[in-house]
Amino acid sequence: MLASILLVFFIPLANERERLLKMTKLKVYVFLPLIAVVSVVAYLLMDILKMIGLYDRITFFYQQHGLIGVLLSGRDVFLYDKLEIVSSNSNFFEQFFGQGQALKLKSVHNTAGTELDFFDIFNQFGFIPSIFAAIFYVSITVIAFGQTLRNKSYIAPYVLCVSFILLCLSQLSGHVWYGGVASISLGVFCSLIYFKNHKNTSSLRT
Repeated sequence: MLASILLVFFIPLANERERLLKMTKLKVYVFLPLIAVVSVVAYLLMDILKMIGLYDRITFFYQQHGLIGVLLSGRDVFLYDKLEIVSSNSNFFEQFFGQGQALKLKSVHNTAGTELDFFDIFNQFGFIPSIFAAIFYVSITVIAFGQTLRNKSYIAPYVLCVSFILLCLSQLSGHVWYGGVASISLGVFCSLIYFKNHKNTSSLRT
């Protein structure tokens, strides 16, 4: 939900293209309401969390695991469990090539996943696929950022915003790199930064 809200603010800013890193009127118009909304939400945070039923859940994770536990919703427990297995109860072959679903046979939680995409790929498929996936998704964001600043592609600002948010979400909530639901549409979306546009992109700004 937070990512969807952020896109509303990020896409207009990214669409400034070569002026993205410069202070403009649009940034003032965007950030002033954003700061106001964040301030109101922060003031009413406790009441909002209690109203939607998340207060007790967040309090539980904070008492058990601190701020990291709140951010990862308990995924840190699964992460520490899997890292302990890989570092202390796995040979070099398993660490390099991964262990697949067999990893859950060694887990006290009887699970193979952590719901943190990089570590899930590393634990189950090994070193090379995890590094390849990380380089791929980071490079998509970097390329989109460069094309946005150079105004080389009309679609680059949208790819930049979505790929950056998904890159963050993949390491906080998972199911992005390692999920099958969005994989095809995400691949097609990322490929749009290579679309050759022969029109003047400056006329497409909003």
